[in-house]
Amino acid sequence: MAKISRNQITKYVLTAVFAAMVFVGTVVVQISIPATGGYVNIGDVFIILAAFTLGSVYGGIAGAVGAGLVDLMFYPTYAPATIVIKFIMGVVAAIFVTSKSTGKVKMAGVALGAFCSEIIMVVGYLLYEIAIMGAGAALAGITGNIIQGGVSIVIALVLVSVLDKTRFLSIYSRRMGR
Repeated sequence: MAKISRNQITKYVLTAVFAAMVFVGTVVVQISIPATGGYVNIGDVFIILAAFTLGSVYGGIAGAVGAGLVDLMFYPTYAPATIVIKFIMGVVAAIFVTSKSTGKVKMAGVALGAFCSEIIMVVGYLLYEIAIMGAGAALAGITGNIIQGGVSIVIALVLVSVLDKTRFLSIYSRRMGR
């Protein structure tokens, strides 16, 4: 039996904590969009933070698990797409974040990672909704996803900036081997 390191246990625990934050951010903060039957939430903020804190795979897992559970409970038709889209968002968001040489967070990388991850969300759900509902209905829902993506980017940038000033992200990233 392989021994699990303290850093690995910390990553597992923080992945679960971020998955819970994604779940709560998705369920608790919901702004209804009557025209589409959908809603805007801030769960993506926590996917972005998880990716920037834990790295690609664990950030993606936190997003897939947290948002996937929401859809399994309330919107099961969307669960397969959500699990894939949110995982990819976490993976992509983390790619641009830290400087390999200094381990410091680069805000330009954070912005680019957050933007790219939200583009994946908008395009991913658009393609999925075209497949299950047709182009007309899918295009009607794109506005809410764009708003959710924009709001998530802004909130995530503010939170990352604050966390970076506390040096939490750079210290944690270096310690976890990111």
